Amino acid sequence: MSSLPTITVDLDALENNYRFFQKKRPSRKVAAVIKADAYGLGMEAVSRTLWRVGCDTYFVAFFEEGRRLRSYLPGATIYVLEGLPHDEFKTFLDYGLTPVLGDFKSLQTWTEKAADRLCALHIDTGMARTGFDFQEAVQIKQAFPTLGVDHLMTHYASGDDPISPQNRDQKEKFSYLKTLFPEAQTSLANSHGLFLGEDFCGDMIRVGLGLSGLLEEGLHQGSLKSAITVTAKIIQLRALRKGQSVGYNATWIADRPTRIATVAMGYADGVSRALSNKGHFYFNGQVLPICGNVSMDFTTIDVTDCSCNTLEVGASVTFFNNIETLSELALAGDTIPYEILSRLGRRCLRVYTKDF
Repeated sequence: MSSLPTITVDLDALENNYRFFQKKRPSRKVAAVIKADAYGLGMEAVSRTLWRVGCDTYFVAFFEEGRRLRSYLPGATIYVLEGLPHDEFKTFLDYGLTPVLGDFKSLQTWTEKAADRLCALHIDTGMARTGFDFQEAVQIKQAFPTLGVDHLMTHYASGDDPISPQNRDQKEKFSYLKTLFPEAQTSLANSHGLFLGEDFCGDMIRVGLGLSGLLEEGLHQGSLKSAITVTAKIIQLRALRKGQSVGYNATWIADRPTRIATVAMGYADGVSRALSNKGHFYFNGQVLPICGNVSMDFTTIDVTDCSCNTLEVGASVTFFNNIETLSELALAGDTIPYEILSRLGRRCLRVYTKDF
């Protein structure tokens, strides 16, 4: 039996979560954001599962992801958030991808070579990351009066903070720019953004993290279900005497006789090195602290106080399995759940609860 870390994906939970967002905003279209291999859940399984329950529109970050997704879903509408790479114009046409344009050079190329195709425009209203700024957006309408735009988009910088005044400021800027493109549909909210209120959403909601069910329960009152559990196996147990060190650079030293377990999951698999001496795994609900530096393939944990007599070589410990355990890890590593999910390693085994 393999010792590789295992990502178990509950596809029934995934379907439940997609339907939750449909019911939450029934007058809005719900698109799935499945960039970064569907946030660690697996692009193929997630896209095919959502297609079966009626999701026909998807967002990816890069054209390579769009090309891959097209092989799974020939009939889907696929938006590419990076815009139009200047040397990949033909790829967009061949694979029927729709660019989310955010710079004038790409816009010029698109209008010259694909005048009969619609595009999406990304307007930066506060992220200062990608997209046209406010003044550029005004110029677009003047410079390209016949441009076909199917969606005008922006992205909330503080959508996960409902009391941030930045949300309303961005919405108001966007509302003004929308008057320049009256024919276009709109898209503003991501998973967190749709909870800001009906008038913050736009015509289409882009749901990514929410599909996994890993949003704060206060937002959805338990209606979302966790769709992902990550576990790893113990491959060795050893007893240490007081004063022995663990791991590279001896950053952890036993202050008592200690029982250590070596887990077959390291930073190559998604256990960030920032969790060294800070993070933890779980076994039957008990917290097992990481001790020593996380290495590429293995992590050592302190199991001295574990009361479960079934913790032995071959047993599986849990990295995370719900928003609570994921949030605890993110806090310990001074990061966010998105980063932990997207760093899950390629060699992790994925197990799905049903066929897709």
